[in-house]
Amino acid sequence: MTSERTIKISPKTETEIFRLNLLYGASKNLYGINVGLLNYIKENLVGFQIGGVNVVDGKAYAAQIGLFNQSEGGFTIQIGAVNKVESTTMEARA
Repeated sequence: MTSERTIKISPKTETEIFRLNLLYGASKNLYGINVGLLNYIKENLVGFQIGGVNVVDGKAYAAQIGLFNQSEGGFTIQIGAVNKVESTTMEARA
């Protein structure tokens, strides 16, 4: 069981605007900030991910800061030890 705090646009949507988790946190879509040790977004991220491991299985128009960063495309700025972007139109790595 992980401790997490979220703010959803509407309780009936699968979109969040802020997610804070201690260990592991998953969300379908996030438009805002995702902070935690392991952050996972199933579809789309627009905003920031800050944590140890940051993974987006959809498009990311975001900045990812962590030890391992991965996204499936979009425009992603990644700062970390291992950075991976698949099928991207544009990316920046540090």
